[in-house]
Amino acid sequence: MINTNALRSELALMSLLIKKNKWKEVTKVYKGHIWWSGRHLKDWSNCSHYKVNRLPGLREICQKNNTQFVMDKFKSYYPDKFEFLPKSYKLPEDNDIMMELLKNNKQKIYIAKPSIGN
Repeated sequence: MINTNALRSELALMSLLIKKNKWKEVTKVYKGHIWWSGRHLKDWSNCSHYKVNRLPGLREICQKNNTQFVMDKFKSYYPDKFEFLPKSYKLPEDNDIMMELLKNNKQKIYIAKPSIGN
């Protein structure tokens, strides 16, 4: 039994997997063998009887702004080992820099990864 009461954007995918694998879906809190959560877990005390798709303590590294900060820090210490990392900008803090880049580099492509709000 897979518990889906905490799904977010992965609902469609999980519904397909449940149907394809003929799993039983439950939505009642504390029921099931697997708990699939679309958000971080603040309290792990009630998860001892579940298999959970989250790892404790990884919330910070899974957030884009924190990951950028850590990777930029690594790059400053070991520039030759992290030269594969593209330059990243944090918005709204780096808005002026980004606007200048966009104005002066019209042929370049930039990728934006907005937060979905955790």
